[in-house]
Amino acid sequence: MWRLDRVAFGQALADGRARWRMTLREVEAATGVSRSTISRAERGSADAFQSAQNVLVLCWFYRLDPMSFLVEGEADCDGDAGFHVHPPVRQTLSGG
Repeated sequence: MWRLDRVAFGQALADGRARWRMTLREVEAATGVSRSTISRAERGSADAFQSAQNVLVLCWFYRLDPMSFLVEGEADCDGDAGFHVHPPVRQTLSGG
């Protein structure tokens, strides 16, 4: 199983914002990701990463490779289940 290294990702976000001397409001305006979500992501809070879209938009904005923050390992202590390398296939029942 693969999971997002939230600490490394959050540090990269904080470093990028500091390097560009941007406020949370400025990043929010540029990305559409709320400043509270950005702040939680910078601190590595699990609830900030519930949306893959937010992760990808922030990676795009800061020119980060999202794959570089995936690590192989077990779930985090707080119950973060991580990502499956091969996500389960959704099956539907056909009526009959």
